[in-house]
Amino acid sequence: MKARKTLTLLLLAALTLAACKYDDSELWEQVNQNTEELAAQAARIAALEAWQAETNTNIEALQTLLSTTDYITAVTPVVKDGVEVGFTISFLNTPAITIYHGTKGDKGDKGDTPQIGAAQAEDGNWYWTLNGELLTDTDGNPIRANGTQGEQGDQGPAGDDAPLPQLATGAKLNEQQITTDSQNKNIEPDAIYLSVDGGKTWTRVSGEDGEKG
Repeated sequence: MKARKTLTLLLLAALTLAACKYDDSELWEQVNQNTEELAAQAARIAALEAWQAETNTNIEALQTLLSTTDYITAVTPVVKDGVEVGFTISFLNTPAITIYHGTKGDKGDKGDTPQIGAAQAEDGNWYWTLNGELLTDTDGNPIRANGTQGEQGDQGPAGDDAPLPQLATGAKLNEQQITTDSQNKNIEPDAIYLSVDGGKTWTRVSGEDGEKG
């Protein structure tokens, strides 16, 4: 019995020594790396959501500016933390609009921050552009930016304005339970998506798999 007890103690001591010699530094290094990556992704998503919110505001403001026949009464700088970040345009009758300058983000993949603008066509109307190219709807037609309603047909009411282009981060879409894009690919939290049909479908427009529109 005494010999068996001694043997058990020796085995426990050996196991204890083996445990003490175990090097878990590589495991902790991986844990710390994953934590840093998650924090970096969260910061990137937060920056993209701030940019996306300002860009959507600019899209709405640009449509108002292109469509209005009102008089501009004032242009007032918008200042945040002592820095001018945009300006507010006031009209005689139309509600004021705010246009943000935008901030220069970190260098990313090509197309990482899509540029929404407007270009005037030969017919005198303005049309939305994405990265300098005409933005089209799901039928391939250019999307008009000056917001004029379609002509009334023989029967039925006048046509509605085309939906405004909308930008959203994948993280925001995931919150809305949207998990796949128009290409049936998984929504990536830190990518930017565009909708031209009122939020029914979304197309990725940033990163390596970004679309031109």
